[in-house]
Amino acid sequence: KERDKLCMGCMNPLPEGRKECGICGYPANGNNEPLYLPVNTILSDRYLVGRLLEYTGDAAVYIGFDQVLKSKILIREFLPDTLSERGPNGELHIIRGCENSFREIYNKFKVHARAIARMRELSSIVTIYDIFDQNFTAYTVSEYCEGNTLETRLKQIGGRLKWDEARPLFMSLISSLISMHSAGVFHLGISPKNLIVGCDGKLHLQGFCIPEARKVSTDLRPHLIPAYSAPEQYNMEQDVGAWSDVYGLAATIFRTLTGNPPPEGARRVQNSNDLFVPTEEAFELP
Repeated sequence: KERDKLCMGCMNPLPEGRKECGICGYPANGNNEPLYLPVNTILSDRYLVGRLLEYTGDAAVYIGFDQVLKSKILIREFLPDTLSERGPNGELHIIRGCENSFREIYNKFKVHARAIARMRELSSIVTIYDIFDQNFTAYTVSEYCEGNTLETRLKQIGGRLKWDEARPLFMSLISSLISMHSAGVFHLGISPKNLIVGCDGKLHLQGFCIPEARKVSTDLRPHLIPAYSAPEQYNMEQDVGAWSDVYGLAATIFRTLTGNPPPEGARRVQNSNDLFVPTEEAFELP
C-alpha cells in the first residue's frame, strides 16, 4: 500500500526494513500522543495523517499525504483542548458545560477556513484547498510548501540579510497582506517561523489560526509567539486586527535586518525605547 512506503515524519519514501527515516530521522514505528490522531489514520477516504507538527490552541497541525494528488499536505484538525477531549474511537467529545463555547468557536474556525480558501490567487499565502467534517470536528487541507522557514534560512546565512536583499523578499508578502486585511482576515502570528522561503525564492505565509487562539483571555489556550506577538495580544482589554499583523511583520523585518528579535510585546508596553541597531547595520538602512 502507498502508506506503507512513506515515512510518517516527512512523507518521503521509506525503504523497506528501515527502522527510521534517513531524511528526517522519524522512527518507522513512531506515533502521536493519545490526544492527537494516530499516524496512518485516513481522513475523508483520501488523506493520510502523519506526525504532529505543532499545536496552536485551536488546532492540531499534522503533516499528511494526499493519496489522490500524490503530494504532501498540511492537515489542521479543530481540536480545542480546553473544550474537548479525544474518545477511544478518534472522535472528539465536548467537555460537559463547554457545549456553547465549542460550537461558537467551531463555527468561527469554519468561517475563517473558508475565507482563507478564497485567497488562492495570493501567491504569498499558503491557502486551503479542502474543508470537511469528520470525528465530530472539522479539518482543513493545505498544500505543503517545500523550503525552509525564514528563521532557518537566516541561521544558514549568518543571521541576517542586508536591506537590498530583504526588500524584494518582503514586498510580495506585504501586497498579499493588504488583500488579506481588506477581506477581514488577520494572521496574528507573523514571524520567521511561520514564513517559508519556498523553492521559488519567495516568502509564503502559513500557520493561520482563528483570532481567539492568538489572544489571552479567551476560551482557548493562547498560542502567542514571543517577540512577534503585538502588545494588544497580551491585553484582555484591547482588540486585535490588521495593526497586530503590522506589528508582527515589522518585528520580523527587524529580526531579518539586525539578526536579533525585538523584546517581547508585553514588556514593550512599559518601555518601547528598547530597539537597538548596531551602527554598522544602521548605516545600511535607508
